[in-house]
Amino acid sequence: MPLRQASGLVSMSGPAPEWRASRWFNTEKPLALADFRGRVVVLHAFQMRCPGCVLHGLPQAQRVAEAFEREPLAGRGLAHGI
Repeated sequence: MPLRQASGLVSMSGPAPEWRASRWFNTEKPLALADFRGRVVVLHAFQMRCPGCVLHGLPQAQRVAEAFEREPLAGRGLAHGI
């Protein structure tokens, strides 16, 4: 069950719930949370029709991926409105 903390972040007690998506890009098979076991998963949510998301958010996600490329980190984008 999600818990709201004073920092504004939400923490989960127990395992993360499985994610569901109507479609995936850049992969031939659906992705499951189990595919990323043992790694920190960063989900970047954005809208492709949002100029600020495209102009600032996507390059920021790329910088995070580059900064942690040697770490057990998996970055995945969640696009809405495609």
